[in-house]
Amino acid sequence: MTPVLRLDHVNKAFGPVKVIQDVSVDVIPGKVRVLLGENRAGKSTLIKMMSGIYHPDSGSVIIDGNLVELPTVKAAEAQGVATIHQELNLVPQMSVAENIMLGRTPSRGGLVSWGPMRDQARAALTRRKFQLLRSIAAPRAGMSHPLSLPTTSPVVPRRPRSLQEL
Repeated sequence: MTPVLRLDHVNKAFGPVKVIQDVSVDVIPGKVRVLLGENRAGKSTLIKMMSGIYHPDSGSVIIDGNLVELPTVKAAEAQGVATIHQELNLVPQMSVAENIMLGRTPSRGGLVSWGPMRDQARAALTRRKFQLLRSIAAPRAGMSHPLSLPTTSPVVPRRPRSLQEL
């Protein structure tokens, strides 16, 4: 099966420290890809390169067979990549719907459209029924219907009943 996302021979250094050296990763629909390694092994750096936070010093990012540049998180989301970060970045004073829609709040005439916001948040939660607290981060990332959903944190149910649930 053709990968929806590929990092091809990517490299990343921060000053003299080479964090990622000649790494290739394919993300294939319906397959789980695990990045396993010790602290500071570069797992989060790879995820951040997929997500438009960091940019490879060399190598390629390929989405749906097309060579792409991901200069920003918004650019990655526009290409179908949304990320669930280990740090949830939730606002405790906000409702679940407001947290899910954070950065994507529907509005009309400069005012928040509360009805559509609740409906979109409810639909996102309905699609993801695992780990209630983590599920706030998953639907927020999934609002753009991503092709790929890299995560630096476990968001998988303990015993998924199906690949669909996963």
